[in-house]
Amino acid sequence: MPELAMMHRWLDNWAGVGLIATGMERQGFRLHLTNAEAGVWRATFSRHAMTSAEGFGAAATPWGAVQEAAWAAVKKVATCHERRGRLGARDERCCCPRRNRRPAFS
Repeated sequence: MPELAMMHRWLDNWAGVGLIATGMERQGFRLHLTNAEAGVWRATFSRHAMTSAEGFGAAATPWGAVQEAAWAAVKKVATCHERRGRLGARDERCCCPRRNRRPAFS
């Protein structure tokens, strides 16, 4: 598929890591990227430094790990919002602090 090849050319490099990290930061996530052992990169996206990560990825390349972690974080938030929508009320289990705020005026 030419579209998939184009996406790989665009994102499978250090510039792609920066683009994804910037986009996720705009959504309130922080990136932590490590090369813990030879040939294995680990990436996590979390909203707060002291909480568990919403997205985790491990791959042979830094961009592969970042892409996996970003996708996992986005899926987790989407699932949370979907569940919240089905419940029709404030969901204490929602991973989004902004979603759990009560309105200032009732």
